[in-house]
Amino acid sequence: MYKLLIADDEALEREALKYFVTQSELEISSIIESATGTETVKKVLLEKPDIILLDINMPGLNGLEALERIQVANDKTKVIFSTAYNYFEYAIKALQLGAMDFMVKPVKQEQVITILNKAIDQLDGEKEKKSQNLKINEMIEYMGKKIVRELICGNITEDVLFYLEAMNIGLDSSGNCFFIRLEEEFRVSEQKRVVITLKKEFENIGCKTLLNWKNNTLTILMFNQKDISNDLIDTVMKKLLFTVLKKHNLVYSIGIGLPFEEISQIEESYNYARSTIGDLPVQEIEKEQEYDGPTGVKEICEFIEENYNSKINLDDIANAAGFSKYHISRIFKQHMGTTIIDYLTQKRINKARELLKEGNYSIKQISSMVGYSDPNYFTWTFKKIEGVSPVKYRYK
Repeated sequence: MYKLLIADDEALEREALKYFVTQSELEISSIIESATGTETVKKVLLEKPDIILLDINMPGLNGLEALERIQVANDKTKVIFSTAYNYFEYAIKALQLGAMDFMVKPVKQEQVITILNKAIDQLDGEKEKKSQNLKINEMIEYMGKKIVRELICGNITEDVLFYLEAMNIGLDSSGNCFFIRLEEEFRVSEQKRVVITLKKEFENIGCKTLLNWKNNTLTILMFNQKDISNDLIDTVMKKLLFTVLKKHNLVYSIGIGLPFEEISQIEESYNYARSTIGDLPVQEIEKEQEYDGPTGVKEICEFIEENYNSKINLDDIANAAGFSKYHISRIFKQHMGTTIIDYLTQKRINKARELLKEGNYSIKQISSMVGYSDPNYFTWTFKKIEGVSPVKYRYK
C-alpha cells in the first residue's frame, strides 16, 4: 500500500481528487493534503509520500519550484502535475524536471485512476527490482563464500571457473591469502560492514577480493589486478585490517600465505597462512619432488591428450604426472607459457571445433564428448574463446 499527497490550493479540487481515490480500489492506504507549495515541501519531508498530485499554480512556491525542492529531498516520489489549459507550457517544464506525468483540469475520475495506477505499477516494479537485486547480491555473497572454500581446498571445478570468470578474475591471477583469527565472536551485522569496507578499500588499489567468515575467523583471497608487488600488498593489507578491526575494538591475529601466481596455488598459500597463525597444528605443506626436466611436462600433456574428454581436475593430472599439483602448475607454466587449466580448456575447444564442423552431433553431445558436464558452461567457454557460440560456429 502507498501514501498519496494531494497538493492544490483549491479545497474543492482536493476534495474531488480525494473522493475519486477513496471510491476506487487503488492500493493507497492514506491521503495527505496541502494547500501551498511551501506546505507541500514540508509534508514531503515529514510524511514521505510515495505519490504526489501537484497543482502547478499555487501561492508561495509554485508547483515547479516545489518540485525542484522535492526532487532534492526524495527523488523516488512519483509526481503527477495537474494544470489548467492556460498553464499547459508549465506541464512540459514539469516533465523536464522529473515529473512522471500530468493531467489537464478539469480532471475526470477515470483519468485520475488510470494515471495513479500507472504510478503504482512503477513503484511496484521498482520495489520488485530492488528485491531482486538484494537477492542477487545475497546469492553472489553466498557463492563467493562457497568459491573461497573450494579454492582453499584445491577444488577447481567448472562452477569455480565460471564464477571467477564472471568476476573478471583470470586463471593466472596472482595474489595472496590472508587468514585472520579474532579473539572473540563477531556479530553478523558487523561482519558485513567490515567486508564492504575491505572490498572497497582494496578495489581502490586495484585488487579484487573474495572473503569468507567462519565463526571467529576470516579468510581473504586477494587477487592482484595491477601487478602490485606482494610486499606492498602485505603492507597495505596489515594497515587496512588494523584500521578496520581496531575501529571495532577487536583483537586479532593474522597469518599471511605464500604469494600465488595462479589460482591452482591458492590451496598452498592458504595452508601456509593457517600454519603461521598458530591456532591449529602446523599443516605440513607438501614438499616438491625433484623435477626431471621436460619429462614432467610431457607426461602432463600426454595425460590431458588421453583424458580431456573426461571430467578431470588438477589432482588427477598431478597424480598421473607423479608430482604435487603445486609443483606441476609452476613447471608447466614455465615451459609451456600457459596454465594447465588453460591448456586443457584449449584442447577441449579445439576438439569441439572439429566435432561441430563434422555436424554429426548435437551441442549437448559435443559438450559431453569434450569433458564438460554442463552444456551451458561449455557454450559460455566456447564463445569466450572463439567469439561466437557453438551454433553460430557450426553454420558460419
